[in-house]
Amino acid sequence: MIFDDAGGNWSGEVDNIIVGIIQLIVSIFAATIMDKFRRKRLLSVSAAACGGFMGILSIYFILKDQDVDLHGFGWLPLVSFVGFVSSFNLGLGPLANTVLGELFPQSVKTVAMSLCCLWNNILAFSMTFIFRRVQQWIGLGETLLIFCIMALLGTVFIQIFIVETKGKTLEEIQDELNNVKKENL
Repeated sequence: MIFDDAGGNWSGEVDNIIVGIIQLIVSIFAATIMDKFRRKRLLSVSAAACGGFMGILSIYFILKDQDVDLHGFGWLPLVSFVGFVSSFNLGLGPLANTVLGELFPQSVKTVAMSLCCLWNNILAFSMTFIFRRVQQWIGLGETLLIFCIMALLGTVFIQIFIVETKGKTLEEIQDELNNVKKENL
């Protein structure tokens, strides 16, 4: 839908195939680099990059809705979306569950992770369900701008509240979480 609305150089189907192929390649690459970098840094960079690429995409559609001539920029939605998907798959996508798995003690990990995954899926379904309605109400560019802002706020949240979990024991992570909680009260 986004690619069809963009009116880019190819059809929406071709753009989706390109995104899918790049997503597969990035996912394989992500598995090889995930343990080489600090989790908090990857999450922050991923969220900021997702926000940046979504911001570019939102500006494109806002300008398009204002009848600005974007004839030479038909490639921009595809590049922005590929950048977003790649950024997500290098951090927010795979690392969110990894970090969650490291936060819970073994005695509650199964139930806690199940509840977190359930909540994540409910939110993902809700966003998918309401996306088109919000887009029709305020416009595609403005809807994408909301996603941009949320990703950038997520970057701030990660910097303030998420602790580094790589190479730490559960006790070290819990102690650090308690310190973050005390500092932010």
